[in-house]
Amino acid sequence: MACMFGHKWIGCRCEKCGRIRDEGHDWDLCQGRCRNCDNTQPQQHDWVGGMCSRCGEIQGEQLIDLQELSCLAKTALDSAIRIKAIERLVDQQTLASIVQDDSEPSVRLLALGLITDQQVLGEVAKNSEYDDVRSAVFERLTDQHVLGEVTREASSLVTRMAAARLVTDQDELAAILKMNLNSEILCTATRRVTDQQMLVDIAQTCSDEKVRAEAAERVTDQRVLAELARKDTSPEVRCSAVRGVTDQPALLAIIQSESDSGVRLTASWGISDQQALANIVLTDPAKRVREVVLERITDQRWLLSIVRRSSDEYERRKAAKVWKDLECGGHVFEDNESGNRNDSDEARGWGYSYCRRCGFSPASDKDVNDLIQKLSGKRKR
Repeated sequence: MACMFGHKWIGCRCEKCGRIRDEGHDWDLCQGRCRNCDNTQPQQHDWVGGMCSRCGEIQGEQLIDLQELSCLAKTALDSAIRIKAIERLVDQQTLASIVQDDSEPSVRLLALGLITDQQVLGEVAKNSEYDDVRSAVFERLTDQHVLGEVTREASSLVTRMAAARLVTDQDELAAILKMNLNSEILCTATRRVTDQQMLVDIAQTCSDEKVRAEAAERVTDQRVLAELARKDTSPEVRCSAVRGVTDQPALLAIIQSESDSGVRLTASWGISDQQALANIVLTDPAKRVREVVLERITDQRWLLSIVRRSSDEYERRKAAKVWKDLECGGHVFEDNESGNRNDSDEARGWGYSYCRRCGFSPASDKDVNDLIQKLSGKRKR
């Protein structure tokens, strides 16, 4: 009765009464079955290279046509079909082209995982425009010569840097460092160099001062370091070299002849002799160098010498306060207003009125001036 005035067909089935007709079927050709009813027909796969391009089923035991299979792996609209085709591929160049061209990350990475040829992996690293591929390829790329090629030839700076970090072969590093590449790449390569003679050559001859500085940091030959610290045209290189110099007379000679205050300050950190440090405070033209070096003087004799001989008022006052602190055995200060005692380094002498032991107040201009006058009249012990 529901359809006495006519059926309402949707494909092969009436929407009102459920009757089936033998037309309008929605066939799943690979399954041979109508999606709306139970009618069947012979399966009709679309075989391409021994694989169905619709469902991915393999055609029995027949020999697969690799050319057609490669085409399917590259062009099938359904990524699931492309994946099934890729899983049966062995040709390295075909897999590489899929890695370079496929729009689906999962498909690209599957193809990349099937590439075993290091040279092909290198080509992928050099040319891929996808970050996920460039990142994953270095987990599998181990050939030092290929890594060297990627460092020298890749289109992306990030890729070249990633490759350079993996190069350990000294010959490959030498080849990289001979090229006119980005400074960051050359510095990265220099950090991987372990051969001392190569490091010396780089430090002495490379045209890029940042690279020379990187090499100088790693040179161990004291003669070479001293020469670089004295003669290199770049203050950055001279600083790098002087950090490695351990010979005290050599450091003092560098300080005396160096025009750059930053290099002199760096050299001063290698000086431990208190008399030499006091002499730097008394003679160095840069206030910053003098103030930093003064902080490291703990010998009362040379503090006294600075009080008597320095022409800088701040340095005389600073030296006098430290001298007095040492003389006292370490001030113990007490807040005038609250009477609270504080022995911490932060509290010593700044913002506190007097020392409970010796009565001296570093914050008092009168106390400091009287101390300087007193010390200036003393003879060195």
